Amino acid sequence: MKKRLVFHFYCDYGWEENIAVKLHLECIKHYIHVFDDVVVVIATDHLEDSGLLRSVKEHILLYMDCNTITIKTVQNTGFREAKTFYDEIVNKDYDGITFFTHTKGYTNFDVDRYDKERLKEWIICSYWINFNFLHEVESMLSYNTKANNGLFYGAFLSFTHEGKLLQNAAYSGSMFWTNMRNVRVECGLSNVEIPALATRMSAEQFPGLVCYRIVNMLAASHKGIGIYYDLCDFYGENKEKAGPKFVLEELFPKEIHELYEFEDEIHKKSGV
Repeated sequence: MKKRLVFHFYCDYGWEENIAVKLHLECIKHYIHVFDDVVVVIATDHLEDSGLLRSVKEHILLYMDCNTITIKTVQNTGFREAKTFYDEIVNKDYDGITFFTHTKGYTNFDVDRYDKERLKEWIICSYWINFNFLHEVESMLSYNTKANNGLFYGAFLSFTHEGKLLQNAAYSGSMFWTNMRNVRVECGLSNVEIPALATRMSAEQFPGLVCYRIVNMLAASHKGIGIYYDLCDFYGENKEKAGPKFVLEELFPKEIHELYEFEDEIHKKSGV
């Protein structure tokens, strides 16, 4: 099954020293070999600065050693990564599955109320959970005419409350796999429409809105992923809550050592 990466890269002055940028690039480099196609969208408020854009492109290519990479530069908008999600995934046909990610945490590291260590852990764990069970991702999101087709795979917050599906469920971070062909098939019903780009939260809300509008809700497939994300809180005032890797120790005891090894390797390479 073909796999594509769509990466929204927010770029501002000082990006070279941004911790989130370093972590995202190292994580992507670790998994770049699984992709057949790569699309990087650099969104910036400085399109006129050719030197800035050239340095960013050159740096990105150091981490993405692949023949089928497309790098685009666009004006940053109020829709942020949601614009890239709709332009490159929702409104384009791709014969395979797509992993969407963006430089989550770029601005958060400058905000005092965030727990910086937990935020770093959250970024690394989000990549690990999406790629450590890749065989399940492929199985779930493949198209099968004789069975229900999966739509999304990721560390989603539960879309239900007291057994009822939530229309406004959102996945902060927007790092997940999807098969838009499956989404279009399910949304092809006359009374169902694919949600339109409305706010900068549209990418985070897209899975929840789609699943809400479809009778057969098909979201994150692996056991406990909703629990994992629900307990992953990186706000400073909630430090008493367990961080993601500690929750994962309970959910995936056999695989957890791989996360620790992956985390150590990423921290070492990124220097943070």
